[in-house]
Parts: sequence; structure tokens; C-alpha cells
Amino acid sequence: EAIVDAWIEAQFLDPCKLIPALIRYAQQMKAPSKDQSAKSSGQNQAIRYLEYCVKDNGNTDEAIHNYLVSLYAADDQAEEQLLEFVQWPDSCFDKKYALRICTEKNRKRVCVYIYSSMHLYEEAVDLALSVDIELAKENANKAEDDVTKKMLWVKIARSVIENDKEAAKSNGLNSSDNVSKALEILHESEILRIEDIMVYFSDFVKIDEFKDEICASLEQYNDNIEQLKAEMNDYTKTAEMIRSEIEEQDLRFDVISAAQSCELCGSSVLSSTDNDTLSDSINSTWNALYVFPCTHSFHAGCLLDEVSRHLRDDQRAHVEIFRRALEQQQQRIQQLERSNENDTEFKHKSRSIEMTKAEREAETMLHEFLSAACPFCGDLMIESIAEPFVTSEEQEEAKQWQI
Repeated sequence: EAIVDAWIEAQFLDPCKLIPALIRYAQQMKAPSKDQSAKSSGQNQAIRYLEYCVKDNGNTDEAIHNYLVSLYAADDQAEEQLLEFVQWPDSCFDKKYALRICTEKNRKRVCVYIYSSMHLYEEAVDLALSVDIELAKENANKAEDDVTKKMLWVKIARSVIENDKEAAKSNGLNSSDNVSKALEILHESEILRIEDIMVYFSDFVKIDEFKDEICASLEQYNDNIEQLKAEMNDYTKTAEMIRSEIEEQDLRFDVISAAQSCELCGSSVLSSTDNDTLSDSINSTWNALYVFPCTHSFHAGCLLDEVSRHLRDDQRAHVEIFRRALEQQQQRIQQLERSNENDTEFKHKSRSIEMTKAEREAETMLHEFLSAACPFCGDLMIESIAEPFVTSEEQEEAKQWQI
């Protein structure tokens, strides 16, 4: 005791270097000896010194904390101190080491708390059932999801039912005592239903004892069925509304006047453009125009020029592949038409005859790409807010305007 007092006064000492001396002292405490001077009649001095280092001096060395856990576990009278220490938020011991030591020393209650701190709630409940049913309930409620929580409460209910069965057989008790305890678990869990624990009861248990719980469960099932029916009706109505809207869109049309102009180039939307841009090849190859529900109308090529400005490089590469495929198809058709100038029927059928599968896919994909949304009213306009006024292609021109 005097030595420990001296160690406490000498705060410059490194506790880790004193561990061998503490181990020797602990061994002398365990060994039977006629010389009682090797033992202390009062508190274990190794525990006293380590408690001072950890709690008063703020030591955070894992070795010190681990050794203190082992000393607590080895002392039959220090289990409460061990429980307090493993739940102390500032403790720095290795949980796996502490779990092994406590298992060896049969400190089950402490093992339950360590399992719980490691979020191993199933192991904690399994061990707690052999120690204290209330401790098992406490750990079951700590589960982070309802599935695990329900599984743990089923374990508790099963343990209670089976233990009460054995007690009833040995003591000749009424089976209603078994049922009443199980129903208490059912109500306390707030997550179990009567059907979850019915399988663990004896086949000779009277159903009258479960009448209220069975009725409550059936009512809940009935409410769930009604709720599902209501949701199905809502989904059916929504599907019918969507189907009718699709049918209306299929029948919808707009009248284009000869004076209506393309919103981008300003020329008549019924005529092709003369601009030397990407749109030339599209307008000449693919004689199409686009009219959106917002009444904005565009040449196919003009629309492609506008939409392409907002695309990523990989998306622009795909558009270029579509454009080239359509150009190659048009060139082949023109060559065949020139070689069959006198065949009128061939001129009408040449386009459909010469389009390969890849070209049809390119045309379809390009059409879907352009008809997705109006560039003035759709997502492109909203996304363009975050785009810079000077694009990467215009950087060189912008440098010429620098003063």
C-alpha cells in the first residue's frame, strides 16, 4: 500500500513500465503463502493504482485498461466494478480481449454488455437469457431494425414458454400461468403478434386464453387488407388516367400554316434552310419538322444544332454517328436514283429499300433524341442556367476581345 501511495505521488512514472511489478503482485495475491506480508488485507493495490491512472490521471493506454479489466475479472468481489468500467464511456480497453477474459472467468453479465457495445445484439440476448430475462429484453430493444428486433423478442418469448413448460411439469402448475407470462412478453414487445409465438405452445392449450389476442390480430389483418385494396384502386385509377392521356396524345394534332416559321432560323418551317451548318445534312437527308405541345416548331436540323450545344462530348459523338449514317444512306439512294432515272417505281421505293437495319436504328434514336422535349420549355432550358456564357469552343474568340 505504501509503495502504491509513492507511485501515485510520483506522477512522472510511466504506468506501462510498472505492469511487470503489478503482475508479480497479483500472482503473490493468488498464491497460497504463510507469509501474509505478501498480501494485503484490504483493497487490491494493483486495482487501486490502475484506477487512479485511468480515472484520476486520465491514462488512455490500451495496455493499462486491458490489464485493469483482467484484474477486475479475476476478482470475484469486483464484478460490479467491472460492469461499471465496461460501461464507462472513457474506457479504452480492447473489447475482444475483454470478452475473452470475461468468458474465461464466467462473467456472463459483463459479456452481455460487451456484446451490446459491439452491436452483437443476438449474442447478447442469447447469453442474457441464461442470466436475466430483463437484461435480454433491454438488449432486444436495442436492435437497429424491426426484423432483428422481432427475431430477438421471439427468442425471448420462446425461452419463457419453454422454461415455464418445464417448471409446470416439475411443479404441477396450471398451464394458464405459462400462457399469461407469454402474453406479457407479447404486450411488452410491441412488435410480436400472437401467431409469432403460437407454435411454441403445447397442443393442448385452450384457445380461449388467446381469444382477445387472436381477435386483435384478425382485425389488424382485415385493416391491412382494406388498406391494400384502397391502394390497388388508386393504382388502377392512375393507370387508367395515364392510358387515357396516352391515347389522347396519339390522337392529338396541330395545324401548321405556311407562314409559321422555325423558332431558331426564322424561315418557314415547311421549307428547308440554306444555312451552312450541321442542320444542312439533316434537313436534306431527313425531311422532318418538329412541333411540340407548347406550339414551338423547328426544322429537324435546326433543332439538332440547338440541342447539340447542351450535350456532353460523348453524347455529341453519338449524334455525329447518327448524322453520318443518315448522310451515307442518302448518298447511296441518290446514286441508285441516278442509275435508275427512268424507273419511276424505283424512285418511290428507293428510300425504304436501301435503309439498312443500322440506319433505321440511327434514325429512330435520333428522332427519340430530338423529340424528348422542347429546347425552350423543357429540361435543357433549365439545365442551361448553370452553363457559362462563353463555351469551350468560343474561348479562342473570347480571347480576341480581351483588352
